[in-house]
Amino acid sequence: MKQIIPRLQHLMKPVVLICLACLLAGPLLANESANAKLEQARAALTGDSKDTVQAKKLLLDIVEHDKDTLDSKSLCYVYVYLGYIEDRAGNRNEAIPWYQKALEIKDADRVRECATYGINKPLVWIRHLDEGAGEMKLQKAREALTGEPKDPVQAKKLLLDIVEHDKDTLDSQSLCYVYVYLGYIEDRAGNRNEAIPWYRKALEIKDADRVRECATYGMEKPLVWIRHLDEGTGEISLQSAPPVVVKTVPEAGTKDVAPGEIEIKVTFSKDMMDQSWSWSSAWKDSDATIIGKPHYDTDQRTCILKVKLEPNKTYGYWLNSQNFHGFKDVQGHTAVPYLLVFQTKSN
Repeated sequence: MKQIIPRLQHLMKPVVLICLACLLAGPLLANESANAKLEQARAALTGDSKDTVQAKKLLLDIVEHDKDTLDSKSLCYVYVYLGYIEDRAGNRNEAIPWYQKALEIKDADRVRECATYGINKPLVWIRHLDEGAGEMKLQKAREALTGEPKDPVQAKKLLLDIVEHDKDTLDSQSLCYVYVYLGYIEDRAGNRNEAIPWYRKALEIKDADRVRECATYGMEKPLVWIRHLDEGTGEISLQSAPPVVVKTVPEAGTKDVAPGEIEIKVTFSKDMMDQSWSWSSAWKDSDATIIGKPHYDTDQRTCILKVKLEPNKTYGYWLNSQNFHGFKDVQGHTAVPYLLVFQTKSN
């Protein structure tokens, strides 16, 4: 018997090692499987012939069986893609919960930005996957040129990146804008010789007449075109001026807000566009737990966000920011960014 036991122990060693290897490899194989499904879903959504049915099947399978094996960024993409699929199918009510799940993931900031677009500007996010990243870069460049303060350096970087990598994904009008904006940037910097070739490229595009008219101004009357973007097409009036925040509840700087469930209210100077807002965290974890969806009061000027506040904590929100511009008046003028900071008292 004593001779049999060492032999059994010797035979069991390979079995134990195999079992340990299986235990260690199991999560790795599961992770590899989940990532493979995500890549297949991404390929189905970003290819020329999109297969949203197959992509949705793969993504829901990940949510049901594999979500705990993914890193935060990958899981955030799963939720954002599911929101995109529902939005593209016209199922807005089904899309929003997926974007909200993505926004609950704290350490995937770049992907959460896509989720914010899904909540606030679904058409921008849909175009990002339907037509490529070129449209999103163009929109950011346009905002950099027309916002205050202007950032022509960032705009030029984005536009040149489009020319190099994304121009074939844009329609004629958008591509024409890319060239015209590049001409404007060079003209504004006093580089007339560098501006003219961009205007000429715009004029070569045949089916973008309205934008080609801007290119003609750039060739013949550059000061008119520069003033168009620098100062607007007319004098500032109450109607054309951007909306501004005139009141908040709690007031900015308040130090003794009661913790618990409250409604944050932000009142603007003009009637605002419904279903469009940008509540952005001012720093990491500066926002409160959201209860329900933001909405406008009957005055069309006060946006209300119900939240749950913790005691003895400082909260901060950007109402519009450099990256997000959801607060707009009914004419589409973007509201001037406003920083709301307040603090709760101890229990």
